[in-house]
Amino acid sequence: MDPKVAITHEILLMSGEDTSADNVKKNLKIFWKNPRLNGVRSMALTKLGYQFMEPHLKFYTIELTDAPEELIRNIIWLDKYLDCPFFLENKRIRLTRERTAVMLMLYGGDLNRFVFNLSKIANKVEETD
Repeated sequence: MDPKVAITHEILLMSGEDTSADNVKKNLKIFWKNPRLNGVRSMALTKLGYQFMEPHLKFYTIELTDAPEELIRNIIWLDKYLDCPFFLENKRIRLTRERTAVMLMLYGGDLNRFVFNLSKIANKVEETD
């Protein structure tokens, strides 16, 4: 099962909402910025998705130090390399994976450096496969 479908289903279940296939499909479009299930899967949440999931998932908040134009450029890289639900605001990101949050904190909230190094690691893994 696709991770976004599984997460959406579980959040609906925890909330006592209808977990039928139709309702999960409808909520995919509400919860996720990019509800696409093929190709690169963006785990970026919409504001409504974040608000709906926040009571059920632990989110780690990191203040970002990047300039706004760098944030915009890095959104594409986040979509490609982050494999946990996240919500990006003006100068902060909220992540559901503690390990990823700690890594970003070790970079001092510098999303540009974090994404650059994350892409290098991912490319090395792809080369070894």
